[in-house]
Amino acid sequence: MGEIVTDPNDEGVKSLREAIERYRLQYNFDGSEIEPSGVEDLYVRAADFQAYDIAPPQGGYVGWDQYKVGWHHVMNKYSKIRFVFGDDLRVMRMGDVGWCSFSADWGGETAGGEAFNKEFRETMVWDRQDGAWRVVQEHGSMPRTTTLSGGEVI
Repeated sequence: MGEIVTDPNDEGVKSLREAIERYRLQYNFDGSEIEPSGVEDLYVRAADFQAYDIAPPQGGYVGWDQYKVGWHHVMNKYSKIRFVFGDDLRVMRMGDVGWCSFSADWGGETAGGEAFNKEFRETMVWDRQDGAWRVVQEHGSMPRTTTLSGGEVI
């Protein structure tokens, strides 16, 4: 088994960080229509791709074809998006497999003109294929709190 590499000067980690930044930038848009074709080159477009998104369905998406339809359904709800990573980006790789996690603020304007802001966290698994990093599994979630009858927030 290989060694886990986190050194930002490692060429594999460096190129993975560049792919992650491309991912972040693809989800920033201001009034122009965003199309799946703008981001799909970052993903493995295969039947075994899997994603859990911050939106339904609870069971996530299995396969690129299912995710592409769901992705378009979610993204059509917004007219402007500002995607800002927190200061906790972690990037690791072992050979041609990499993974990252981060928190982020995702805000902007809905298609109906209402301002929104969502805090979420993301974990991604990447595979380097033909020299390019591709997302093979993506998991986005939002921290949720529940207030108990006694007022305690859990």
